[in-house]
Amino acid sequence: MKALLVHLDDSTYRALDRIAPATQRRRSQFIRDAVRHAVRQAEYAAMRSAYQAQPDSEAEADDWSTAEEYKPGSNMKSGGPACRRLESGPFCC
Repeated sequence: MKALLVHLDDSTYRALDRIAPATQRRRSQFIRDAVRHAVRQAEYAAMRSAYQAQPDSEAEADDWSTAEEYKPGSNMKSGGPACRRLESGPFCC
């Protein structure tokens, strides 16, 4: 894991200290979770912008002729060892 030094203004630091005090060793996890959330939100915003700039046509959206057939027992099992559901939000597996 990489270390990162972040400077906070006094009011932000006090608010962080109230929510995730360093003495309870919750602060680092709180900050990691907040950064993951912010990154995920930025990625979703970029995806929304891309779809707004170039939306699917109605013909493309309704064309299921090239969809892959579902095969039970495939390698993609939700919740398996490679699952990152807790980190990836609603778009998982």
